[in-house]
Amino acid sequence: MHVLIVEDEPVISERIQRQVGQILGEQLTKLKSFDNLDDAQDYLAEQSIDLLFLDLNLQGENGFELLSSLTAASFHTIIISAYADKAIKAFEYSILDFIAKPFTKQRLEQAINRILDVNLRQDYGVRYLSVKLAGVIKLIEISQIDYIIAADHYSELVVNDKQILHDKSIRKLLSLLPPNFEQIHRSYIVNMNKVSKVFSEPGSKYTLALENGVQLPISRSRFVVIKRRLEH
Repeated sequence: MHVLIVEDEPVISERIQRQVGQILGEQLTKLKSFDNLDDAQDYLAEQSIDLLFLDLNLQGENGFELLSSLTAASFHTIIISAYADKAIKAFEYSILDFIAKPFTKQRLEQAINRILDVNLRQDYGVRYLSVKLAGVIKLIEISQIDYIIAADHYSELVVNDKQILHDKSIRKLLSLLPPNFEQIHRSYIVNMNKVSKVFSEPGSKYTLALENGVQLPISRSRFVVIKRRLEH
């Protein structure tokens, strides 16, 4: 995992680096840190990372400026900030988690585990997914999403039959989405609140029907789980 830390307090930056290394172990392939937004932006323009740790107050600069320019980026972001009152706004940028200072190693590990284990997803926090449309950042309300389609390293959000490209893969989106979103196939995530029924067809073909009539394939391994969930 390639990790970037943007934190202007040396003691805190070193602590994050040390603890991230301890938590990730061999899964950490590269770690870089900066104390200002300009260097971080230059680095992100040239490098592909997996996880960003970001402070919101960097030598008087606003960390939200970095989030605004990278809203639909393909990596996850964890905010570490003393400004806990900014948490709600931060989650609107599709961040993975918000850690209030001072923090413990246990809290840091909990946030990182949201990437490593999608079963740890929580039904709080992210209400929107941010996308760039014609160069303008738009917030897509998660509850309005019908389903999501894999598109190589990207994904397509389907809202009212309209497809909207998102720069995160469905694997990365799954760790952000609330529990009512289920991966039913390697290429599909569905909002279970929009599902009407599931059924099997001859030839071991499994299908899920949405309330709007759209039908999506279900993998054999997921069919029983999805069917049981609808029955409860």
